[in-house]
Amino acid sequence: MRLENSYICFSASSIIYGLVISSILLVFLVLMFRSQKAIGVFGIKTLFCLIVMIIVRMFFPWQYVFFAHDFRLRGIPVVMYNFLNSDLKIGFRGGLIDVPVYHVLCLTWGVGILLFGIRFIWKEYQNGVKLKKLSICSSKEAMRIKEQIEEKLGICRNIEIRTAAFNGSPFIYGYRNPVIVLPEKKYSLEEYYYILLHEMMHFKKKDFIWKMLTEVLIILYWWNPFVRLLRKELDKLLEFRNDDALLEFSTDKEKVCYMECILKTTKSTVQRTSSLRFRDESLNMKQRFHFIRFGIRRKFSAFGILLCMFVFLALFFFSVEPYHEPNDGSFDINVENAYFIKTEKGMYDLYSDGVRLATLSELPDSLPLPIYSKNKEMR
Repeated sequence: MRLENSYICFSASSIIYGLVISSILLVFLVLMFRSQKAIGVFGIKTLFCLIVMIIVRMFFPWQYVFFAHDFRLRGIPVVMYNFLNSDLKIGFRGGLIDVPVYHVLCLTWGVGILLFGIRFIWKEYQNGVKLKKLSICSSKEAMRIKEQIEEKLGICRNIEIRTAAFNGSPFIYGYRNPVIVLPEKKYSLEEYYYILLHEMMHFKKKDFIWKMLTEVLIILYWWNPFVRLLRKELDKLLEFRNDDALLEFSTDKEKVCYMECILKTTKSTVQRTSSLRFRDESLNMKQRFHFIRFGIRRKFSAFGILLCMFVFLALFFFSVEPYHEPNDGSFDINVENAYFIKTEKGMYDLYSDGVRLATLSELPDSLPLPIYSKNKEMR
Protein backbone atom coordinates (compact mmCIF):
# COMPACT_ATOMS: atom_id res chain seq x y z
CA MET A 1 0.00 0.00 0.00
CA ARG A 2 1.57 3.28 -1.13
CA LEU A 3 -0.09 6.65 -1.79
CA GLU A 4 2.10 9.37 -3.26
CA ASN A 5 1.84 12.83 -4.80
CA SER A 6 4.24 15.70 -5.38
CA TYR A 7 4.47 16.57 -1.68
CA ILE A 8 3.93 13.52 0.54
CA CYS A 9 4.24 9.76 0.38
CA PHE A 10 2.07 7.62 2.64
CA SER A 11 2.97 3.94 2.90
CA ALA A 12 3.24 1.07 5.36
CA SER A 13 7.00 1.68 5.43
CA SER A 14 6.56 5.33 6.46
CA ILE A 15 4.23 4.32 9.32
CA ILE A 16 6.51 1.55 10.54
CA TYR A 17 9.63 3.70 10.34
CA GLY A 18 7.94 6.56 12.20
CA LEU A 19 6.76 4.23 14.97
CA VAL A 20 10.14 2.53 15.34
CA ILE A 21 12.19 5.74 15.47
CA SER A 22 9.64 7.42 17.79
CA SER A 23 9.75 4.45 20.17
CA ILE A 24 13.55 4.52 20.25
CA LEU A 25 13.51 8.24 21.04
CA LEU A 26 10.94 7.70 23.80
CA VAL A 27 13.19 5.12 25.46
CA PHE A 28 16.01 7.66 25.19
CA LEU A 29 13.81 10.31 26.85
CA VAL A 30 12.93 7.96 29.71
CA LEU A 31 16.64 7.43 30.39
CA MET A 32 17.18 11.20 30.27
CA PHE A 33 14.39 11.87 32.76
CA ARG A 34 16.01 9.49 35.22
CA SER A 35 19.15 11.62 35.22
CA GLN A 36 19.04 15.03 36.89
CA LYS A 37 22.35 15.84 35.23
CA ALA A 38 20.99 15.13 31.74
CA ILE A 39 17.91 17.31 32.34
CA GLY A 40 20.19 20.07 33.61
CA VAL A 41 22.44 19.87 30.54
CA PHE A 42 19.72 19.86 27.87
CA GLY A 43 17.10 22.00 29.60
CA ILE A 44 13.33 21.96 29.69
CA LYS A 45 12.81 23.59 26.27
CA THR A 46 14.92 20.93 24.57
CA LEU A 47 12.96 18.10 26.19
CA PHE A 48 9.64 19.73 25.35
CA CYS A 49 10.76 20.28 21.75
CA LEU A 50 11.71 16.59 21.43
CA ILE A 51 8.31 15.44 22.69
CA VAL A 52 6.50 17.86 20.36
CA MET A 53 8.44 16.53 17.35
CA ILE A 54 7.57 12.95 18.31
CA ILE A 55 3.88 13.87 18.66
CA VAL A 56 3.87 15.63 15.25
CA ARG A 57 5.58 12.64 13.58
CA MET A 58 3.01 10.23 14.99
CA PHE A 59 0.07 12.41 13.96
CA PHE A 60 1.43 12.74 10.42
CA PRO A 61 3.03 9.35 9.58
CA TRP A 62 4.06 10.11 6.02
CA GLN A 63 7.22 11.14 4.23
CA TYR A 64 7.74 14.59 2.77
CA VAL A 65 8.87 13.92 -0.80
CA PHE A 66 10.58 17.27 -1.36
CA PHE A 67 13.26 16.63 1.28
CA ALA A 68 12.97 13.00 2.48
CA HIS A 69 15.72 10.51 1.67
CA ASP A 70 14.99 6.79 1.39
CA PHE A 71 17.34 4.03 2.48
CA ARG A 72 16.50 0.78 0.71
CA LEU A 73 17.57 -2.10 2.90
CA ARG A 74 17.44 -5.86 2.75
CA GLY A 75 16.67 -8.07 5.74
CA ILE A 76 13.91 -7.09 8.15
CA PRO A 77 12.25 -4.44 5.88
CA VAL A 78 11.96 -6.99 3.07
CA VAL A 79 10.60 -9.68 5.42
CA MET A 80 7.97 -7.26 6.77
CA TYR A 81 7.02 -6.14 3.27
CA ASN A 82 6.55 -9.73 2.09
CA PHE A 83 4.54 -10.56 5.21
CA LEU A 84 2.19 -7.60 4.81
CA ASN A 85 1.59 -8.45 1.16
CA SER A 86 1.08 -12.18 1.74
CA ASP A 87 -2.44 -13.64 1.64
CA LEU A 88 -4.53 -15.24 4.34
CA LYS A 89 -7.05 -17.98 3.56
CA ILE A 90 -10.38 -16.95 5.09
CA GLY A 91 -13.56 -18.95 4.90
CA PHE A 92 -16.43 -17.12 3.23
CA ARG A 93 -19.78 -18.59 2.11
CA GLY A 94 -18.56 -22.14 2.07
CA GLY A 95 -15.30 -21.36 0.27
CA LEU A 96 -11.91 -19.80 0.83
CA ILE A 97 -10.87 -16.33 -0.26
CA ASP A 98 -7.43 -14.73 -0.27
CA VAL A 99 -7.17 -11.58 1.84
CA PRO A 100 -3.89 -9.62 2.09
CA VAL A 101 -2.47 -9.45 5.60
CA TYR A 102 -2.33 -5.65 5.55
CA HIS A 103 -6.09 -5.55 4.84
CA VAL A 104 -6.74 -7.59 7.99
CA LEU A 105 -4.38 -5.45 10.06
CA CYS A 106 -5.91 -2.20 8.77
CA LEU A 107 -9.41 -3.45 9.58
CA THR A 108 -8.36 -4.51 13.09
CA TRP A 109 -6.60 -1.18 13.62
CA GLY A 110 -9.67 0.74 12.47
CA VAL A 111 -12.06 -1.24 14.69
CA GLY A 112 -9.74 -0.64 17.67
CA ILE A 113 -9.69 3.11 16.99
CA LEU A 114 -13.49 3.14 16.84
CA LEU A 115 -13.90 1.24 20.12
CA PHE A 116 -11.27 3.22 22.04
CA GLY A 117 -12.68 6.45 20.63
CA ILE A 118 -16.20 5.61 21.82
CA ARG A 119 -14.82 4.62 25.22
CA PHE A 120 -12.93 7.93 25.51
CA ILE A 121 -15.96 10.02 24.51
CA TRP A 122 -18.13 8.17 27.00
CA LYS A 123 -15.64 8.80 29.82
CA GLU A 124 -15.43 12.48 28.92
CA TYR A 125 -19.21 12.69 28.99
CA GLN A 126 -19.32 11.00 32.41
CA ASN A 127 -16.65 13.36 33.72
CA GLY A 128 -18.67 16.36 32.56
CA VAL A 129 -21.82 15.08 34.26
CA LYS A 130 -19.98 14.38 37.54
CA LEU A 131 -18.32 17.79 37.53
CA LYS A 132 -21.68 19.53 37.26
CA LYS A 133 -22.93 17.63 40.30
CA LEU A 134 -20.06 18.79 42.52
CA SER A 135 -20.62 21.54 45.07
CA ILE A 136 -19.27 25.00 44.30
CA CYS A 137 -16.55 26.03 46.74
CA SER A 138 -18.05 28.19 49.50
CA SER A 139 -14.74 29.52 50.82
CA LYS A 140 -14.56 33.27 50.37
CA GLU A 141 -10.80 33.14 50.92
CA ALA A 142 -10.39 30.71 48.02
CA MET A 143 -12.49 32.86 45.69
CA ARG A 144 -10.58 36.01 46.66
CA ILE A 145 -7.21 34.31 46.08
CA LYS A 146 -8.44 32.92 42.77
CA GLU A 147 -9.37 36.39 41.55
CA GLN A 148 -5.96 37.72 42.56
CA ILE A 149 -4.19 34.94 40.65
CA GLU A 150 -6.41 35.46 37.57
CA GLU A 151 -5.35 39.11 37.53
CA LYS A 152 -1.69 38.20 38.12
CA LEU A 153 -1.55 35.63 35.30
CA GLY A 154 -3.75 37.59 32.92
CA ILE A 155 -6.46 34.91 32.73
CA CYS A 156 -9.71 36.30 31.33
CA ARG A 157 -11.77 33.10 31.40
CA ASN A 158 -13.70 32.30 34.54
CA ILE A 159 -12.37 29.23 36.36
CA GLU A 160 -14.79 27.55 38.74
CA ILE A 161 -13.72 25.98 42.02
CA ARG A 162 -15.67 22.95 43.17
CA THR A 163 -15.19 20.50 46.02
CA ALA A 164 -15.54 16.72 46.15
CA ALA A 165 -15.39 14.06 48.86
CA PHE A 166 -12.33 12.11 47.78
CA ASN A 167 -8.87 11.37 49.12
CA GLY A 168 -6.72 12.84 46.38
CA SER A 169 -4.77 15.83 45.24
CA PRO A 170 -6.43 18.90 43.69
CA PHE A 171 -6.61 19.06 39.91
CA ILE A 172 -7.90 21.19 37.07
CA TYR A 173 -10.12 19.77 34.34
CA GLY A 174 -11.23 21.17 30.99
CA TYR A 175 -10.17 24.07 28.81
CA ARG A 176 -13.33 25.75 27.46
CA ASN A 177 -15.03 25.58 30.87
CA PRO A 178 -12.16 24.89 33.30
CA VAL A 179 -12.93 23.60 36.78
CA ILE A 180 -10.53 23.22 39.72
CA VAL A 181 -11.58 20.37 42.00
CA LEU A 182 -10.47 20.41 45.65
CA PRO A 183 -10.89 17.67 48.24
CA GLU A 184 -13.33 18.60 51.01
CA LYS A 185 -10.91 19.70 53.73
CA LYS A 186 -9.65 22.89 55.33
CA TYR A 187 -6.74 24.72 53.78
CA SER A 188 -4.65 27.57 55.08
CA LEU A 189 -4.43 30.78 53.04
CA GLU A 190 -0.93 29.79 51.95
CA GLU A 191 -2.10 26.36 50.82
CA TYR A 192 -5.00 27.89 48.90
CA TYR A 193 -2.59 30.25 47.17
CA TYR A 194 -0.07 27.63 46.01
CA ILE A 195 -2.69 25.04 45.04
CA LEU A 196 -4.72 27.50 42.96
CA LEU A 197 -1.59 29.10 41.48
CA HIS A 198 -0.29 25.68 40.44
CA GLU A 199 -3.52 24.59 38.77
CA MET A 200 -4.18 27.94 37.11
CA MET A 201 -0.63 27.99 35.74
CA HIS A 202 -1.46 24.65 34.06
CA PHE A 203 -4.41 26.42 32.44
CA LYS A 204 -2.33 29.41 31.34
CA LYS A 205 0.28 27.08 29.77
CA LYS A 206 -2.52 25.19 27.94
CA ASP A 207 -1.28 21.89 29.38
CA PHE A 208 -4.76 20.37 29.07
CA ILE A 209 -4.45 20.59 25.26
CA TRP A 210 -1.15 18.70 25.27
CA LYS A 211 -2.62 16.02 27.51
CA MET A 212 -5.63 15.75 25.23
CA LEU A 213 -3.36 15.28 22.21
CA THR A 214 -1.64 12.35 23.91
CA GLU A 215 -5.06 10.86 24.69
CA VAL A 216 -5.93 11.08 20.99
CA LEU A 217 -2.61 9.42 20.13
CA ILE A 218 -3.47 6.58 22.52
CA ILE A 219 -6.75 6.12 20.63
CA LEU A 220 -4.99 6.12 17.24
CA TYR A 221 -2.18 3.82 18.39
CA TRP A 222 -4.10 1.79 20.96
CA TRP A 223 -1.90 -1.25 20.37
CA ASN A 224 1.41 0.57 20.95
CA PRO A 225 2.65 0.61 24.60
CA PHE A 226 5.22 3.30 23.80
CA VAL A 227 2.44 5.86 23.28
CA ARG A 228 1.42 5.42 26.92
CA LEU A 229 5.05 5.91 27.80
CA LEU A 230 4.90 9.20 25.90
CA ARG A 231 1.94 10.30 28.02
CA LYS A 232 3.81 9.49 31.22
CA GLU A 233 6.92 11.42 30.21
CA LEU A 234 4.85 14.38 29.02
CA ASP A 235 3.09 14.51 32.40
CA LYS A 236 6.46 14.70 34.14
CA LEU A 237 7.70 17.42 31.84
CA LEU A 238 4.55 19.52 32.25
CA GLU A 239 4.89 19.36 36.04
CA PHE A 240 8.56 20.38 35.88
CA ARG A 241 7.71 23.23 33.51
CA ASN A 242 4.79 24.34 35.65
CA ASP A 243 6.82 24.40 38.87
CA ASP A 244 9.58 26.35 37.16
CA ALA A 245 7.18 28.92 35.66
CA LEU A 246 5.34 29.78 38.88
CA LEU A 247 8.54 29.91 40.99
CA GLU A 248 10.69 31.80 38.49
CA PHE A 249 10.96 34.93 40.66
CA SER A 250 10.32 33.32 44.05
CA THR A 251 12.57 33.52 47.09
CA ASP A 252 14.07 30.48 48.81
CA LYS A 253 11.51 30.83 51.60
CA GLU A 254 8.62 30.77 49.11
CA LYS A 255 10.09 27.69 47.43
CA VAL A 256 10.26 25.90 50.77
CA CYS A 257 6.62 26.78 51.50
CA TYR A 258 5.63 25.48 48.06
CA MET A 259 7.43 22.17 48.67
CA GLU A 260 5.77 21.81 52.08
CA CYS A 261 2.39 22.32 50.42
CA ILE A 262 3.18 19.57 47.88
CA LEU A 263 4.20 17.20 50.68
CA LYS A 264 0.99 17.82 52.62
CA THR A 265 -1.08 17.17 49.50
CA THR A 266 0.87 14.01 48.71
CA LYS A 267 0.51 12.61 52.21
CA SER A 268 -3.23 13.14 52.12
CA THR A 269 -3.51 11.15 48.90
CA VAL A 270 -4.54 7.61 49.80
CA GLN A 271 -5.95 6.45 46.51
CA ARG A 272 -6.10 8.09 43.10
CA THR A 273 -8.88 6.26 41.32
CA SER A 274 -11.41 9.08 40.92
CA SER A 275 -12.94 9.02 37.46
CA LEU A 276 -12.81 12.81 37.54
CA ARG A 277 -9.05 12.80 37.25
CA PHE A 278 -7.83 13.52 33.77
CA ARG A 279 -4.36 12.11 34.35
CA ASP A 280 -2.39 11.61 37.54
CA GLU A 281 1.13 10.21 37.33
CA SER A 282 3.39 10.00 40.37
CA LEU A 283 6.61 11.95 40.08
CA ASN A 284 10.00 11.40 41.59
CA MET A 285 9.64 13.87 44.48
CA LYS A 286 13.38 13.99 45.16
CA GLN A 287 14.01 14.97 41.56
CA ARG A 288 11.11 17.41 41.49
CA PHE A 289 12.22 19.15 44.70
CA HIS A 290 15.76 19.40 43.36
CA PHE A 291 14.56 21.41 40.36
CA ILE A 292 12.22 23.50 42.51
CA ARG A 293 15.08 24.46 44.81
CA PHE A 294 17.91 24.93 42.30
CA GLY A 295 15.94 25.69 39.13
CA ILE A 296 16.12 24.11 35.70
CA ARG A 297 17.67 25.32 32.46
CA ARG A 298 15.11 27.35 30.53
CA LYS A 299 17.03 28.23 27.38
CA PHE A 300 18.34 25.95 24.64
CA SER A 301 21.89 24.78 25.21
CA ALA A 302 24.36 24.02 22.40
CA PHE A 303 23.94 20.31 23.10
CA GLY A 304 20.16 20.77 23.08
CA ILE A 305 20.18 22.44 19.67
CA LEU A 306 22.36 19.69 18.20
CA LEU A 307 20.10 17.01 19.70
CA CYS A 308 16.95 18.66 18.29
CA MET A 309 18.55 18.90 14.83
CA PHE A 310 19.53 15.22 14.93
CA VAL A 311 16.04 14.15 16.04
CA PHE A 312 14.41 16.32 13.37
CA LEU A 313 16.52 14.71 10.65
CA ALA A 314 15.84 11.22 12.00
CA LEU A 315 12.08 11.79 12.19
CA PHE A 316 11.40 13.78 9.02
CA PHE A 317 14.38 13.63 6.66
CA PHE A 318 15.12 9.92 6.48
CA SER A 319 13.04 6.84 5.83
CA VAL A 320 13.60 3.14 5.28
CA GLU A 321 12.09 1.23 2.36
CA PRO A 322 12.46 -2.48 1.49
CA TYR A 323 14.94 -3.32 -1.25
CA HIS A 324 13.30 -4.94 -4.27
CA GLU A 325 15.16 -7.25 -6.61
CA PRO A 326 14.81 -6.61 -10.35
CA ASN A 327 11.55 -8.05 -11.65
CA ASP A 328 11.33 -11.13 -13.89
CA GLY A 329 11.07 -9.01 -17.03
CA SER A 330 14.61 -7.63 -16.64
CA PHE A 331 17.49 -8.87 -18.79
CA ASP A 332 21.24 -8.50 -19.10
CA ILE A 333 23.03 -7.79 -22.39
CA ASN A 334 26.62 -8.97 -22.83
CA VAL A 335 28.86 -10.59 -25.45
CA GLU A 336 27.90 -14.07 -24.26
CA ASN A 337 24.17 -13.87 -24.84
CA ALA A 338 23.60 -10.98 -27.29
CA TYR A 339 24.47 -10.10 -30.90
CA PHE A 340 23.40 -7.99 -33.90
CA ILE A 341 22.05 -9.25 -37.24
CA LYS A 342 22.39 -6.91 -40.22
CA THR A 343 19.25 -6.81 -42.34
CA GLU A 344 18.95 -6.37 -46.10
CA LYS A 345 17.91 -2.75 -45.55
CA GLY A 346 21.12 -1.94 -43.66
CA MET A 347 19.45 -1.98 -40.24
CA TYR A 348 20.65 -3.93 -37.20
CA ASP A 349 18.43 -6.29 -35.18
CA LEU A 350 19.49 -6.75 -31.56
CA TYR A 351 19.05 -10.31 -30.21
CA SER A 352 19.50 -11.62 -26.66
CA ASP A 353 19.24 -15.34 -25.93
CA GLY A 354 17.73 -15.83 -29.40
CA VAL A 355 14.98 -13.24 -28.88
CA ARG A 356 14.87 -10.07 -30.99
CA LEU A 357 14.73 -7.06 -28.71
CA ALA A 358 15.03 -4.04 -31.01
CA THR A 359 15.98 -2.76 -34.46
CA LEU A 360 18.63 -0.02 -34.67
CA SER A 361 19.67 2.15 -37.57
CA GLU A 362 23.21 2.59 -36.23
CA LEU A 363 25.52 0.55 -34.06
CA PRO A 364 25.94 2.07 -30.58
CA ASP A 365 29.51 2.30 -29.34
CA SER A 366 28.36 1.25 -25.87
CA LEU A 367 27.38 -2.23 -27.15
CA PRO A 368 30.48 -3.89 -28.67
CA LEU A 369 28.59 -7.08 -29.65
CA PRO A 370 29.18 -9.58 -32.50
CA ILE A 371 27.49 -8.68 -35.82
CA TYR A 372 26.05 -11.33 -38.16
CA SER A 373 24.60 -11.10 -41.65
CA LYS A 374 22.02 -13.80 -42.05
CA ASN A 375 23.99 -16.98 -41.26
CA LYS A 376 27.45 -15.57 -41.94
CA GLU A 377 29.50 -13.85 -39.20
CA MET A 378 30.69 -10.32 -40.07
CA ARG A 379 32.61 -9.37 -36.91
